[in-house]
Amino acid sequence: MFSHRAGGALCLRCGRLAPSGRKLPPAARDTLRHFLEDQHAPMLDEPAARAHQRLLREFLAEHLTDGRPLRAMEMWEERRL
Repeated sequence: MFSHRAGGALCLRCGRLAPSGRKLPPAARDTLRHFLEDQHAPMLDEPAARAHQRLLREFLAEHLTDGRPLRAMEMWEERRL
């Protein structure tokens, strides 16, 4: 389970207690694990890259923006189109 509000990836117990969140597919969990362990992650295909970008945007919006738009993030996402 991944919960923006709870701080990210959750163990099974905490995932059951989180008020919101989503299940991440195995490939997404592996990529995040590579990031956390400071290892090179395999290249992402376009849909996977967009999914990770969206996850990052949602996480940053939850913790940093106080409801303000993330203009730099919006430009980064538009460049990927």
